Amino acid sequence: MDGLKSTLFLMFYGFKDCLRGIWCLKHFWLHSQKQKAQKTGTSKSLLGVLKQCITFSALFWVGIFIFNRYILNFCIHHLLNSLLGPEWQYLPLVSNILGLLFNAVWTLPLFCFSKVLLNFKWYNEIAELTFDNVGGKRSHTKLSYSWGDQLESAVVQCVFMLQAYAMLWLPFPLHIQHVLCHVHLSLLYALYSFEYKWFQMGWGLRRRLAYVNSKWPYFLGFGLPLVLVSSYVGNYIESVCLFSTLFPIYVVSSTVTMDSRVQHYSLPVKFFEPASLTVSCIFVFAFSLIHKRK
Repeated sequence: MDGLKSTLFLMFYGFKDCLRGIWCLKHFWLHSQKQKAQKTGTSKSLLGVLKQCITFSALFWVGIFIFNRYILNFCIHHLLNSLLGPEWQYLPLVSNILGLLFNAVWTLPLFCFSKVLLNFKWYNEIAELTFDNVGGKRSHTKLSYSWGDQLESAVVQCVFMLQAYAMLWLPFPLHIQHVLCHVHLSLLYALYSFEYKWFQMGWGLRRRLAYVNSKWPYFLGFGLPLVLVSSYVGNYIESVCLFSTLFPIYVVSSTVTMDSRVQHYSLPVKFFEPASLTVSCIFVFAFSLIHKRK
């Protein structure tokens, strides 16, 4: 019973911490008003970067939403009606295929470019400015190690996302499938949020994954609101664009949290173990192929 109470308490505490970024933004804004006489200020710079990131994500999301829902569908439907006639029996199927092809050729590359831009230009900068603002101590990590760590982390997160959606194929009732999928996605979003803070602290990937595995109720509560909000959007690309719009606030929230209440809790569940082992096998196989070609 005590274990259940601790689990529920940590979930609630994680949920509360995910909203802390909103309060911090208000605090940073009030603090920046007091620094207007100065040439520059960390809080003002942080708010500026946040505005740029959220504005870009929101405009990009609205643009893709309008284009996919209205312009693209109208153009494809009108073109096929003109060429093949409105009563052709395969019209809906061909229309859907053309829409998918167009997204693959144009929308997806643009979407991937925007994700790289957001990650390397704004998310890291938001985490750094917030980390400095709260007086965090950075770790001097070697550049080669950091790039390798980020690459492995990105691959692990991609495989873990596949693992999350694989829950929908398990032979369980539909509601259990969705619960398992949401649990995995909540942990993934929480890991993605906290990685920017932990990277500033010099934590390696193995330590980050072990920490999430052992304190999973807290991170489940932290990531769940973002999962629920983004899941209401049916289209995958639109869902990720909405995620990108809200995610900067999550970066701030994860950076300013003081997880002292989490430190003494440990109930390891190896959620990330399958993805981590899969990525290790992939890297070993890739390096063996490279070694054979030399």
